[in-house]
Amino acid sequence: MRVVRDRIDWLYRQPHQRMKTHIERFDLNGTDIFLLAKGSLLNLAAGTGAEGADLFDHYAVVMLRGISWLFDGGAEGAPPGVQPYPSDLEQEIGRYR
Repeated sequence: MRVVRDRIDWLYRQPHQRMKTHIERFDLNGTDIFLLAKGSLLNLAAGTGAEGADLFDHYAVVMLRGISWLFDGGAEGAPPGVQPYPSDLEQEIGRYR
């Protein structure tokens, strides 16, 4: 988590502007990066009305399924760095909702 916080702190030292509530645009040498809710879980930070318990249940399922995937060797051969959450896992989780 500290690595993510350091990267967000770095972003705030770059040229940026607030676009809307909870949306900021950062200019990285001509490439725009949009940061939502300062990197926090958006529907908690932005107060969209989701019930906390329901949101936590979904978040826990996403995390636990991802951890299971990692332990089963799902990330073997992936390059170092941040990787997108596998779309097949998202679809699997979506079928349970």
